[in-house]
Amino acid sequence: MAWIKRFHKPGDPEEGYYFDVGTFVCRGHFKDNFLNNYIKRNGDRGTCSYCKRRRRVIELEAVLELIAIGLDYIYEDPANTRYLNKETTYGYDGDVQPFDEIWRDDSFDLRIEDEKLYEDVKDQLQKDELYCKRDEFGSHEDYLHDLWSHFKEVLRHKARFVFHFPNTFSQWNLSEPVKILDQVQFTIIKQNMIKELPIGTNLYRARQHKIVNEVDGAPKIASLPNHLNKAAGRMNAAGISLFYCSNYKDLTVKEVVSKKGGATLTILQPFLKIIIS
Repeated sequence: MAWIKRFHKPGDPEEGYYFDVGTFVCRGHFKDNFLNNYIKRNGDRGTCSYCKRRRRVIELEAVLELIAIGLDYIYEDPANTRYLNKETTYGYDGDVQPFDEIWRDDSFDLRIEDEKLYEDVKDQLQKDELYCKRDEFGSHEDYLHDLWSHFKEVLRHKARFVFHFPNTFSQWNLSEPVKILDQVQFTIIKQNMIKELPIGTNLYRARQHKIVNEVDGAPKIASLPNHLNKAAGRMNAAGISLFYCSNYKDLTVKEVVSKKGGATLTILQPFLKIIIS
């Protein structure tokens, strides 16, 4: 695999991959669904350089670039992230491998059976550099997954309302479970996931009941008083009342309707209008 500098215009360098094979390949030679679908979507009718059949084909360079991007996504140069260790085979801590070992293990599960295609792909991708897996010792995503699992465990079985106590429920490799809420808040703000509803937005609320005329106004369809809220919901404990509504009537119905809840359904359309910006 050659590494070059490409220029869109003078003074604007962009690092990229450069492959020089000059062959075309059809999707029948890879076992990977992503590569096959990519060839199907982006290829043109032509002759495959490997099986000689008239099919939808694409330049091998395009496939090689996808594989190279995957290689760089999963692996990195140990010189940038690993400690030197003269006692190991390649001089670094961790599972460090040359390209030949990665290729022999078929890390991408390509399972290329055509011998000529196999050699072409290998020759173009092969570099003398060493590789090690990114996040070999755990990624930030792994940490968040474990912290979320810890958060659920504490809330379900240990402390539903006092999980925020410092150092009480932390583990050796995890901070307090409340930290996951900080991460959720950070992501919500970063991804701009808070939406302000404009004035006049219609909101729907539904209530399922057994007596036909039981619901005759807004007070009867509003959230229950705390002393009547005896069952826990997905977002609330028993005795804590929450108000649920939606700007989609069908979604409101699906959230409320239960086989045990009665035969009558009342929906206010709309329940209320947003009057505060």
